[in-house]
Amino acid sequence: MERREAQHFAFGHGVHHCLGSPLARVELQVSLRTLLTRFPGLRLSGSETDVVWKTGMLTRGPERMPVAWDQS
Repeated sequence: MERREAQHFAFGHGVHHCLGSPLARVELQVSLRTLLTRFPGLRLSGSETDVVWKTGMLTRGPERMPVAWDQS
């Protein structure tokens, strides 16, 4: 049996809400803080209007976010 590739990632809703979602959110916060600390020249490339946001009803966040890295 093969699985099709999922096009989304969500924590579910209501009684089906993922028990691991608080851990996943903390991991994301730590990883983003670490990324920005280690690469202080990382910045948004262009303007805020260049960020493409997801349009789904259950997920929220950027779909595409162009960045640049100034190696100073």
